[in-house]
Amino acid sequence: GMNAGMNAGMNAGMNAGMNAGHGSHNGLLHAGMNAHPLTGCGRFAEGAAATAALLRPLADGLRTFSMFRCDEALAHLRELPRSQYVTGYVLCLVGRAYAEMVNYPEAQRAFEWARTVCPHGLDGMEVYSTVLWHLKKETELSYLAQECVQLDRLAPQTWCVLGNCFSLQKEH
Repeated sequence: GMNAGMNAGMNAGMNAGMNAGHGSHNGLLHAGMNAHPLTGCGRFAEGAAATAALLRPLADGLRTFSMFRCDEALAHLRELPRSQYVTGYVLCLVGRAYAEMVNYPEAQRAFEWARTVCPHGLDGMEVYSTVLWHLKKETELSYLAQECVQLDRLAPQTWCVLGNCFSLQKEH
């Protein structure tokens, strides 16, 4: 009963699907598939090499940073072209590296630069707020907290910034 009906329906559907393209040419078979689509005239290889060269300093910086070899990470990041270095992502990574090395003034400088380049980003602001906390920069930390609340009051970074802000205010 039921199985026979299901099998008949499935077979009819499969046959209809298989025969739907019958008589028409598959465009992929006749689109010159002899040449590999990604290697035409070596342009792909050139582009891949250029991309790898561009990304290598960033990848090496991230790799060494993840091993807490912050001096090496900073050296790799400095190899980036200026247009790539002066991005919120890289500058926050630079700030994190300086913070790990307990060089809070340089960390603050990197995070401030990141904020000018990417004023709407919250990534790294929890570390930045910790840097400001260590430097006892109550005014800057209060301002950062207000900005983060305006950007996204529910973001975890915002709550970390607020916690650091209240902690520093409580010390005075």
